[in-house]
Amino acid sequence: MSLKPLSRFGSQRWNTLARSQSLFSQWEWLEAYQQQSGRPQSAIILDEAIGPEAAILCAGSTAGDRYDLSRLFGPDLGVADGEPQLILGGTSGYRGGVLLPPTPSRRLAAALAIGAAVEEVAREQAVAGWGMLYLDRATAAELAVHLDHGVARLLQAPGAVVDVEWESFDEYVATRPKSRRTNIVRDLRRTTEAGVAVTVETPRPSLIAEAAPLLSALQRRHGHPSTPDGAGRYLTSFSSGPLERHAVFFVARLRGQVIAFAFAIAFDGTLYVRSAGFDDALARQTAAYFTTCYYEPIRYAVANGLHTIDLGPSAYEAKLLRGARLAPRWALVQARPGRSSTFVDREWNALQRAYWLDLEQHYGSGRRSPDWSDIAPSC
Repeated sequence: MSLKPLSRFGSQRWNTLARSQSLFSQWEWLEAYQQQSGRPQSAIILDEAIGPEAAILCAGSTAGDRYDLSRLFGPDLGVADGEPQLILGGTSGYRGGVLLPPTPSRRLAAALAIGAAVEEVAREQAVAGWGMLYLDRATAAELAVHLDHGVARLLQAPGAVVDVEWESFDEYVATRPKSRRTNIVRDLRRTTEAGVAVTVETPRPSLIAEAAPLLSALQRRHGHPSTPDGAGRYLTSFSSGPLERHAVFFVARLRGQVIAFAFAIAFDGTLYVRSAGFDDALARQTAAYFTTCYYEPIRYAVANGLHTIDLGPSAYEAKLLRGARLAPRWALVQARPGRSSTFVDREWNALQRAYWLDLEQHYGSGRRSPDWSDIAPSC
């Protein structure tokens, strides 16, 4: 068993399997990612010649990588920082996925084969550990049944999701708790009174040239190396070609100057808010940050009949206060067989669950995902 380039599969076959997956598992997104990163995407691919078609994305992890297993889960896992690892399922948007056929009997066989293939590739590459990251609970539970008993089933940082259930933006505002409704009205008033013009725009080179320095500055503030040119290439890659018709920018201008923006992709009923940038002082002073990153995406989703807004991880307090709920993400992780490890997934999950549920209770609107319970180990 070996890793194969995505080109071996082909766009039509890939998207047939990926049709129920998120944007980040679609061929169009993966091609844009390859263009932007300059790194070809590889996968474990099971061909129909040996059973049901199935696939899972693969990527190596290097020292200092944000997906390094020891950095994600700590040294008790038994994998040292920077050791060779196999990271599976995709990491774009902090959403992983496994491509399985829809028919139950074929799906069962494919899940079993994928589990065996992952363990075979890990042995071949002599990695210190492997992890399928950012899975939803249903996918993680389905795969866990077919994996070795020693594979840990671990909670990860959740996503933030808005369920769009209003007929209008005014109804959204009206249904917020009183104190939060007051804050939303105040934010919108500050934006208007400051003379900020807010628009919804399609991608074009001049807009990207204005937005890129704001994105780059935000990335540097968060400790990520970035340049305006690099940020511009990122925005161009994911808003051109097949993705162009799905791309939308929410833009705030003050006296003609872009002071805040959010970039999103509308796909299959979901608005994925991918990135944002803003002039730190002006955007916060005028509330343009909240307008472009939260209120305008909600207004757009309502107007266009979308059912979900995927806001991604981070900035949880701001997202929960404005109507989001937490969407748990799971990882299936194994250190090299035979390694000693003091890691106990139940203890990890109990601590993670307590933290995230407390955060959601404090800042959320009362709606909670049912997917926080532990995934039972395989028999």
